[in-house]
Amino acid sequence: MRRAVARHLAAAAATTLVLATLVTLGAWRLARQDAHHIAERIGRQVATAVLAPISAYDLARPTTADRAGINDRLDPFLRSRMVNRVKVFTVQDGRGTVVYSDEPRAERQTEHLSPALGIGDVLVQPVPDDPAHRFENALAGARMEVFFGFRDARGNDASLELYVPVDVPGGTQRGVMALLPVVMAGLCLATIALLPVSFAHVRRARRHRDERQAALRYALTAADRTRHDLARRLHDTVIPDLSAAGLLLERATSTPARTDLLTRVHRLVTAEIRQLRTLLTDLLPATDDDPAAALGDTLARVRAEFPDQDLSIELTVEPAVSADPDTVAVLRQIATELLRNTMRHANARRVRIHLTTASGGAELTLSVGDDGAGFDPARPAPPGHAGLRLLAQLVADTGGRLTIDSRPGSGTLATVHLAPDRHRGRRTSAGRPATTKSNAAVSRLR
Repeated sequence: MRRAVARHLAAAAATTLVLATLVTLGAWRLARQDAHHIAERIGRQVATAVLAPISAYDLARPTTADRAGINDRLDPFLRSRMVNRVKVFTVQDGRGTVVYSDEPRAERQTEHLSPALGIGDVLVQPVPDDPAHRFENALAGARMEVFFGFRDARGNDASLELYVPVDVPGGTQRGVMALLPVVMAGLCLATIALLPVSFAHVRRARRHRDERQAALRYALTAADRTRHDLARRLHDTVIPDLSAAGLLLERATSTPARTDLLTRVHRLVTAEIRQLRTLLTDLLPATDDDPAAALGDTLARVRAEFPDQDLSIELTVEPAVSADPDTVAVLRQIATELLRNTMRHANARRVRIHLTTASGGAELTLSVGDDGAGFDPARPAPPGHAGLRLLAQLVADTGGRLTIDSRPGSGTLATVHLAPDRHRGRRTSAGRPATTKSNAAVSRLR
């Protein structure tokens, strides 16, 4: 759980960093927009106070008195720092010549004014970083330039340029300080609220991992048990009998009356061949497209594994059921696992197996029910008991579905639905059409 908490907190920290970056970026954009609006608002206030008096002068040939009058109108705004700098242009063919500025060194400079402003037009933009604005860029702080178009006393086009101070970094900081605490508080609450979800996810992942490991151990144990069983059967029967046959053959070569010895050797070899064929059948069951025959063979083989079980097994297969060899092999595996589970755990007296078809043969349904002890399917399987999980995975891999209906003391019913690739009509192993009866085929093993 410590690692889960660490991952959860790391994700929360990464989310915090991303949100803080987004909040800062948003606050910066809002601060820039706000600076634009503030510059325009202040510029309009100043223009309202000074444009009418300034437009009464002949700006193409301003006198000393004209310059003093313009300066008197603008000086209060410069002193109050509502504006940092003022320029008055005469405009001709898109180029402006500075005829007045509170910075005398800027007078008589020419600038390209784009776009051209008509009377009453307003343009707000950041101060360009170029030689024409070197005096303004040398001032401390940031500012925006606001242009107003007008005409002087002789009807010449003119422009008033105001440099309005703005504080984008300060606005950004104020926005971040206002928004970030709220966002961080919400994120902290979400982190705390989602902590149980993370724990649940970790527990599910751990349970899934444990189940996979248990399934793997089960498979390895089953394979090892099969190898040991084969080794035992070879050690206990085949190898001793073949050794005895070798000794008998050795005696037969030195004995005049050999008929009896050779008969015994033949009997031993024949029995061991039969035993080896049985082992081969156990390792590689026959494949065919007759589900009834395959299930009957499966019942006989599983029953032989549990000779001490006094269990009644009833098999019912609808006559119309047919399937391809691959589906029959899957049915054999499913029936084997379900019957073995019943033999080992159910303590049942009777088992019913039904194989039916539905949807015009598009689906096979295999049900295996017993009257045994039953169990709770919702409870996790004990360690080392992963047979049903492996079986469910097998059914899912073939595109089918497995349902288990069981309660303690009420028996168990396992139902498997498969969708095989059907052949047209049932076929025998030799490829000839098989005969069917009007009634379902029923076999019983006791």
